[in-house]
Amino acid sequence: MEIMVGQNYKITSDALNIILNKKYLKKDKQGNVTTEVGFKQSGYYTTLDGAFNALIEKEIKRSDTI
Repeated sequence: MEIMVGQNYKITSDALNIILNKKYLKKDKQGNVTTEVGFKQSGYYTTLDGAFNALIEKEIKRSDTI
């Protein structure tokens, strides 16, 4: 399973987990940011609901609104 959620996250799964992945720009050997996109695991959850709730929490904490 692979579900894109917005432009910065995707949800994948393995045999036991639902995995929330966050998009990032890769770096070359010198440490310079490239245009190549990758995804890093941001959290492991037992249910899809848990993954979506975590994503909502992450986005609320990241937002500038009070």
